[in-house]
Amino acid sequence: MEIGLIILGLLAFSFLGGLLNALLKETPKEVGDRGETEVSYCLLKLDPEEYEVFNNINIPSAKAQLGISQIDHLVVSQFGIFVIETKNYTGWIFGSPERKHWTQVVYSEKNKLYNPIKQNWGHIYALSDFLKVPRNKFKNIVCFVGDAEFKTEIPRDVFVDSSYIDYINSFKNKVLSEADVDSIKGMLVTEEDEIALEK
Repeated sequence: MEIGLIILGLLAFSFLGGLLNALLKETPKEVGDRGETEVSYCLLKLDPEEYEVFNNINIPSAKAQLGISQIDHLVVSQFGIFVIETKNYTGWIFGSPERKHWTQVVYSEKNKLYNPIKQNWGHIYALSDFLKVPRNKFKNIVCFVGDAEFKTEIPRDVFVDSSYIDYINSFKNKVLSEADVDSIKGMLVTEEDEIALEK
């Protein structure tokens, strides 16, 4: 009888533990938001006199599924426009710049993900059209936060630590005028305000 009660107690404890774990487990959106917040804080290291940072903005995009392209982070400066896609992943990552899909492996589970470099080029195309700025003024940056580990060579546009700050700061040639930058910032603020009002 006692053994039966012990087994029943263990089963109940296991069930409640699993239920609690499921309730406390972050949703993919929460995980993504946490990654974006981490990058947002890191971007505060940039000189605000030189760089204007925009986080989580939406712009119209004819090619996007919902007609809107969501961009995690955008850094506007006379040295170029830096478009940043944030990925908060765990496990092993297998991918290369030219492949359409990459693979994430967590224990025995494999997940396919769209190549984030190509994804971010989609954002750059949409931004180029929206802002009327040539694509060669943009830089593609993909930030992996979390504890993901690349099992293939890390592509040139991908960063697994905060060295993307040094990368942004490494550009010294001015490719946009002050008037260009002011115009771009004005368009982005207007778009951001409109979306905020819609919500």
